[in-house]
Amino acid sequence: MQRTSIGSLRTCSIELRVTVRLDADGVNACVSVIDDGPGLTAEEAATVFDRHKRLGDPSLHGHGLGLHICRRIVDAHCGFIGVSSTPGKGSRFYFELVAVPGPTRG
Repeated sequence: MQRTSIGSLRTCSIELRVTVRLDADGVNACVSVIDDGPGLTAEEAATVFDRHKRLGDPSLHGHGLGLHICRRIVDAHCGFIGVSSTPGKGSRFYFELVAVPGPTRG
């Protein structure tokens, strides 16, 4: 997800504050990348994970695959990925996976 968040920073020509957060409750873990950028409309948010979907400055390099690949990886692990956004107020991209306990140390 780090690459996706860096990619999203390149598409904006404004200064952004980005927060990465991990929330876990013992059953699920949720990773969020939150920014205070321009945000997305409901129409943009509905398609942002589509293959070859590009938003922002069309002169920037990219193929519109980053978020689509993230969705495929999260889906393969039976997780959920999403975005919540308000135009003019920023976005929260997040994914949630079942937390698997690590090995017990003896």
